[in-house]
Amino acid sequence: MSEGWIAIIAATIGGLIGTVGTLVTTWLQVRRQRRSDLVKVAYDAAIIDHRTMTERAAEEVKQGKYTEVPPFLNYVFHHAGVIELVERGRLTPRRLKKLIARERALGAALREIQPPPAGWPK
Repeated sequence: MSEGWIAIIAATIGGLIGTVGTLVTTWLQVRRQRRSDLVKVAYDAAIIDHRTMTERAAEEVKQGKYTEVPPFLNYVFHHAGVIELVERGRLTPRRLKKLIARERALGAALREIQPPPAGWPK
């Protein structure tokens, strides 16, 4: 094989390696950015949900009722979980029930770590 052919083959292989490297890097960046965007959507939705429930609970307190508002982290966990199920095409009633059960366990654990103030209904 002549030196010319060796140079052409080496350049082609080098070009292919460079192209594959660029494609993998781009794919990883897009994947990371997409995940970051989904987390932001979940966080924003959690803020709106938590605020709505807090306002609703405040109105009920004025009427003499008590409604417990789950910790903010529960809302983030819920929205991130639903988005992940939708993203993977796995949102089913059974999986949603499992997610809600995990949310309740998370809420209970958070209440153990930081219980409500004394005098609050349980």
